[in-house]
Amino acid sequence: MHAVIMTGGKGERMRPYTHVLPKGLLPIDGIPLLDILVRQCQYYGFNRVTMTCGYLATMIQNYFENGSKWGLEIDYLTEDVPLGTAGSLRDVSCEEGSMIVMNCDVLTTLHFRDFYEQHINQKSMLTIASHAIEVPVEFGVLAVEGERVLQIVEKPTNHSLVSMGIYVVHQDALKYIPKEGKFDIPDLIHTLLDHKERVTHHHTDSFWIDIGKPDDYEKANQIFEQFKAQILPKESGHEY
Repeated sequence: MHAVIMTGGKGERMRPYTHVLPKGLLPIDGIPLLDILVRQCQYYGFNRVTMTCGYLATMIQNYFENGSKWGLEIDYLTEDVPLGTAGSLRDVSCEEGSMIVMNCDVLTTLHFRDFYEQHINQKSMLTIASHAIEVPVEFGVLAVEGERVLQIVEKPTNHSLVSMGIYVVHQDALKYIPKEGKFDIPDLIHTLLDHKERVTHHHTDSFWIDIGKPDDYEKANQIFEQFKAQILPKESGHEY
């Protein structure tokens, strides 16, 4: 099975950390984020990982080399200009038919193989890993009809189903990516839906955190120990 990890961004929201390291090499409890994801891929049976690189690409390539240390094959696609999260997939060859695609800044206990197999079984063009979150509103929310107030709800909590930044993409979906210019995964999803292609989601209650800001990074380091055994199962053969 084939996994693609998108690690081409400059990580501007993670400054000052990313002045020195690409976001994918930021350590969680001493282990770089990308290292954690690669170990998970190997554990769940993926034998090939493609990393789409841009900012500080050489550091990532020097760290992982050909992937033999992790028991799988790692290759690289380097972007001279930002191509977006889907644009970077233009030149990916997926002989397996479908590939798991993920951002480099996710920390999760998602069972990658179950996610991949559900996508195959549902014959989807693209499957999104989804997670339920609660978003508190710090104001009184009004229900109105014209000028008339029907109800006020003080500081409600909204419940939403969000994308985890992890997908399984069928090879045929790549034909919808324009040959030039920046193109992101949401653009690809909108295009697939416009063309009536099958897009599904895989809901999970697994632990998940998107490390997009310094506060998220600090939180991930604080709680990693609690989920370490699930994120990095010892059965993978690695010592952590």
